[in-house]
Amino acid sequence: MSQLSLPSTQLAVILKQIGQPLESIQLPVLEPGEDEVLVRVHAAGLIPIDWEFRDHGILGIGERLPAVLGFEGVGTIQACQQINEIK
Repeated sequence: MSQLSLPSTQLAVILKQIGQPLESIQLPVLEPGEDEVLVRVHAAGLIPIDWEFRDHGILGIGERLPAVLGFEGVGTIQACQQINEIK
């Protein structure tokens, strides 16, 4: 695997309970699997659907709590296994 020096933990914003404030926690950094890359996120945003998850539990997210929120981000690839195709 090609990689730079990686931290052992990462900051994540999670939803623990519908209707409650979001929390920030440290989670372990996992090594990427086959055909995956690890991205060091430089910035990420919470968008209206994240608030709908929090406020109303849309799309059944309440069955998968705690859940990490945030679908949009920008960053650089830090580690990868063998990658054959980029989409």
